[in-house]
Amino acid sequence: MRERLARLFAVGVGVVLVALAALFAERRNARAPEAAGDRGAPSASPVPPPAPADPEELARGRELFASEGCARCHSLAGVGSPRLPLDGVGGRLPPEEIRAFIVGDGAARSRLGPSVLRTKARCQELAADDLRALVALLSAER
Repeated sequence: MRERLARLFAVGVGVVLVALAALFAERRNARAPEAAGDRGAPSASPVPPPAPADPEELARGRELFASEGCARCHSLAGVGSPRLPLDGVGGRLPPEEIRAFIVGDGAARSRLGPSVLRTKARCQELAADDLRALVALLSAER
């Protein structure tokens, strides 16, 4: 009798664990584009290529990516944290959405968690030229 109860309990626990795993996987997959944050959700249609960026502006964008500590959370061309790669983001998001994700405002604000928004608050203090250089760098990432 005891052995039968133990088996029933084990089966019940297994069923509950599988159900919870499925629930969490479903929620995570439903949130995946939102959780991607700066990776951005794929757009319904591809983003048209931007005008060729100024090489000096791209160089400034690379400098800012390094100096502002963006690589702590993101990677670009294999450099930085592989958790949130930004490779190809320019092909998925238009420049205005990239800017919104950098500073954590607009539609991006509702898609980012509180700790991410606190981190991105520093980016709101960037000079307009610096922010434009970061956007140009990420827009060129196709």
